[in-house]
Amino acid sequence: MDESNIPIAMTALAGLIGGYYWVWSRSRFVRLIDALPGPNPLPLLGNLLHLLKFSPDEMLLGMNHRHPIYKMWISRFFPVVFIAHPELCKPILSSNKYVTRPREYLFAFSENSLPILTGKPWKKRRRMLNPAFHLQNLNGFVDIFNDLSLDCVAKIELIILGTASSSSGCQEIDVHPIMSLLGTIPCQRI
Repeated sequence: MDESNIPIAMTALAGLIGGYYWVWSRSRFVRLIDALPGPNPLPLLGNLLHLLKFSPDEMLLGMNHRHPIYKMWISRFFPVVFIAHPELCKPILSSNKYVTRPREYLFAFSENSLPILTGKPWKKRRRMLNPAFHLQNLNGFVDIFNDLSLDCVAKIELIILGTASSSSGCQEIDVHPIMSLLGTIPCQRI
């Protein structure tokens, strides 16, 4: 290729990318996502600058209080829709039509776990697990959970009273040991 043709090829490539972006940004999919509340995305970058400015907790809590559903763009080609209200989640989670999981689930779960499985393996494991969460089975645990929650509150109050008398300012307390005991004691009391 001649050196004189390189600028023409680069201009043509930039034109193709720009044309693709223009068609993509006016597609029905993008218009539906953009109709949801959320910050306005920048071309190509999307909301990456918003994501860098705030911590994930600040971002989720801030948008959660204002809108039950909102969108963010990771670059301009990958939208993420946050649903923060249980009534909006219910039709999606209770439907058999949306049983397959997106590839993002693979990072959070192992291959053979229930959130990843689809089809017959998912149905088989779901049938085995479902009776454990029947209301009659769970009613037997209410007294145990009440007793343990009162024990937990008492232990946390002791820690707070002990730290309050030793210092005048706010301090962090580690509740992990107390909460980890809550997960193991119900199994021991059965």
